[in-house]
Amino acid sequence: MSARFRLLADGSVRAGAGAVVAFCFALALAPAAQSQSGGKGLKRSDACSIVQARVFTDDKARALLKEIQQQQKATAEKASRKTQLQAYKEILRQTFAYDTVARSLIGPYWRKMSPSQREEYALLISSILESTVSNAIYNLSVVDYELSKVSRLGKDFAVSIAVSVEDENEALPVVWRVRCFDNGGGTTRMGIIDVIFRNVSVIAGKRREMTDIVSKQGVGQFLRLLALERDRLRAQEK
Repeated sequence: MSARFRLLADGSVRAGAGAVVAFCFALALAPAAQSQSGGKGLKRSDACSIVQARVFTDDKARALLKEIQQQQKATAEKASRKTQLQAYKEILRQTFAYDTVARSLIGPYWRKMSPSQREEYALLISSILESTVSNAIYNLSVVDYELSKVSRLGKDFAVSIAVSVEDENEALPVVWRVRCFDNGGGTTRMGIIDVIFRNVSVIAGKRREMTDIVSKQGVGQFLRLLALERDRLRAQEK
């Protein structure tokens, strides 16, 4: 396993700017049941407003911060940690458009995968990133956040957030790219599809790394590498 590939599952996080980078990465790649759908993503909708994007993001950010602060006060016991990690997962499953993110990460290679390969990829990436995001958030030292601006970003929304972290003199700038989806039955839902830290797209950076691996190794070997990484992470959690 190359060190470059292992960046996908690096759960070691420290306070400060480095923690926020890892946090952004983890959030952008967080797994959920939707990632196991075999690639049937939701259709984009134009029905959502800037006000809805602000309310959605503020609600999810507040819920996540609350859980982080509760964890910081909790005793670091195995059962307590397990309960806290599950709480993070539940919030994230309501926040991120996982299927859209999974497809974005491998760019044109998604179309080159067979249906069975797409399903395998979704399952593997979910398992890998489940460990990554849980540990990244658990080790954060976020103090507060401020939602400062919401604007249009093409057909999506750019939500600017200033994140206050322990041992950092200034709040760190994070932008969540939020998309409106047609949920069926005349309803919509919103989901985050990218995280931008200091004007750099987390998804774009990780897409370059992942597509480089696929182009050099092939889809089959890429999936085998994912399986090895999943098994390594599972072994560490025992």
